[in-house]
Amino acid sequence: MLIGTAIASAQSDRLFDKEGANVSGTVVESSKDAVQLKKGGSTQSFASTDILKIMFQDDPQALTKAREFA
Repeated sequence: MLIGTAIASAQSDRLFDKEGANVSGTVVESSKDAVQLKKGGSTQSFASTDILKIMFQDDPQALTKAREFA
């Protein structure tokens, strides 16, 4: 679930949407409806219904794999 995500500065998270986009940046805000990803000076908003997955830079590899299987 995306709510309550820990946010670190200078982090490079990756968001994958249903259209096949792979967008890198920092997750700056998340809710049940949307996720905001900041890259450089701009912030992009993605509707929760359009997101396939989010990979967080500092997550351990085992956690990333577990999320893939879930």
